[in-house]
Amino acid sequence: MWVSDMGSDASVDILAFSPHPDDAELGAGGFLLEMKARGYTTGIIDLTEGELSSTASGETRIHEAKQASQLLDLEVRENAALGDGQLSDTYQTRLTIARIIGKYTPRIVLAPFREDRHPDHSACSVIVKHALVYARLKKVGPPHYVDHLLYYMLNSPFTPTFIVDITASFEKKMEVLSSYHSQFYTDLPYLKSYLHQMQVKAAYYGSLINTEYGEPFLAEGFLKVSDPFNI
Repeated sequence: MWVSDMGSDASVDILAFSPHPDDAELGAGGFLLEMKARGYTTGIIDLTEGELSSTASGETRIHEAKQASQLLDLEVRENAALGDGQLSDTYQTRLTIARIIGKYTPRIVLAPFREDRHPDHSACSVIVKHALVYARLKKVGPPHYVDHLLYYMLNSPFTPTFIVDITASFEKKMEVLSSYHSQFYTDLPYLKSYLHQMQVKAAYYGSLINTEYGEPFLAEGFLKVSDPFNI
C-alpha cells in the first residue's frame, strides 16, 4: 500500500474513492477543488495502481497521481493496491476500505456510479457502499458514520441528485488531468479524445444549471433541506 507524505494521519472532510489513479479526478476533480477553496479538507484513496493500463506501468501511474495530488492540494492520498482488474466485493476488501474510512473519518464519501462498463468501477462503487456499513461496527474499529455517500459519473450517465458548478475550477481540473500524461496523450482510439469528451460532458451538465461547467452527483438516500432558498 502506497501512502502519500501529505499527512497520512489527518482526518478529512471529503474522501473520494477511485478505482484507478485518475478516476476520482475525472468524475469529481472540480468538486474537490471547489470544496478545497471553501476550506474543506480532501483526500483520495485509489483502490488499485492501474497497472493493467496499456499505456503505462503501475509505477508511472502512481507518479502521475502524486503530481495530480499536489495540484489538488489534498491532505491525504493512499493506494490500497488491491489489484487492477481484480476488484471484488469480498469480506476482506470491505474490511480494508472500512478501516481506511475509520482512519480518516470523512463527513462525505465519494465513489463512482455503480453502473459502468468497467468492472473495477462497478466493484469500487459496491465495495465502498458496503464498507460504510462495516465502518460503523465496533468490532471493526471505532465506529464512524458519514453524513453522505455521493456517486460521481464516469462512463455511464445517471439522473443526478444535484450538479456542482465547477466553472471557477474547470481550468485547474484540466491541469490536474494533464498530470496523467500516459492516459490522455496517446494514440489509443478510446483515450486520445477522452479529455475533449469530458469537457463536452461538463459543458452539458453546466448548461442544465445555467453555468459554463458542471459535475453531476447522485446521492445515496435522501438529502435533508431546511431552507429551499439556500440549497
